[in-house]
Amino acid sequence: MRDTVRWSMNHGEPGSGIHREPFALDAEAATDPSIFVIDLMLSGVRHTYGFAIDDGQVTEEWLYTYPKRRKRVVFERDGEDFAFGLQDARERAERLPPGSDPSTEVHRLVRAILRD
Repeated sequence: MRDTVRWSMNHGEPGSGIHREPFALDAEAATDPSIFVIDLMLSGVRHTYGFAIDDGQVTEEWLYTYPKRRKRVVFERDGEDFAFGLQDARERAERLPPGSDPSTEVHRLVRAILRD
């Protein structure tokens, strides 16, 4: 995991594959993606980062935080498709009253999201 994260932007050419060492005690593991996950506590908040790779590409990637012990999606990647954890913010923004001052309401929205 360390080498993949550390050197992913410096080594290899696009399309040249990803070096990995599949689980040696299971012959089928050579064709299955390798999955790496790390949990960190940063400023008292749990963060989970992970990714799955096969011989050719990153097949999945994700980053979650757990403020107040509730999972919050920062981003999720499935192949080339990305989803960012903005659904909650979008839903809250849609509930803002018509004619609201955007700068004030955005500030309130951000404070509300961070409080949750």
